[in-house]
Amino acid sequence: MSSLASSPPLTDRELVLLAKVRDVLGEARTIDYAPDLRATAERRARHLHRAWLPADEPVLALHDQTLLRSGEEGFLVTAERLAFRGFFEAPWSVCWAEVDLSSVRLDAHHLVIGASGGHLEDRLVLGRLLELVRVLASGPGSPYR
Repeated sequence: MSSLASSPPLTDRELVLLAKVRDVLGEARTIDYAPDLRATAERRARHLHRAWLPADEPVLALHDQTLLRSGEEGFLVTAERLAFRGFFEAPWSVCWAEVDLSSVRLDAHHLVIGASGGHLEDRLVLGRLLELVRVLASGPGSPYR
């Protein structure tokens, strides 16, 4: 069993968002939540998304769809963004405040947000992620609208 990540403490705002993220995504063996993120998976996910993920931005949730739970495929959620990398796909990220809800949809096993999209095998998690994007990007109680 790998050790847990040692992320900075979450702010009150991040704790509220973490509760919302956990409520929408639910429990799944492929999803870890702060503060119980696996260190190796978080490090690898952060490395993949280093172009847009500041080192001091806490990860609230990490979905790892790799067989060996390496953190190299799946998505991560922070208070500011969704970062995603599907199977054999380039990583991408979108800030919650920049999501155009008219561009968000599911296409087979892909979540599509504007010109970006990512593949997830787990349709249940994919559907929950679509709901989370809609909740955090615009819905009632969204911190970004």
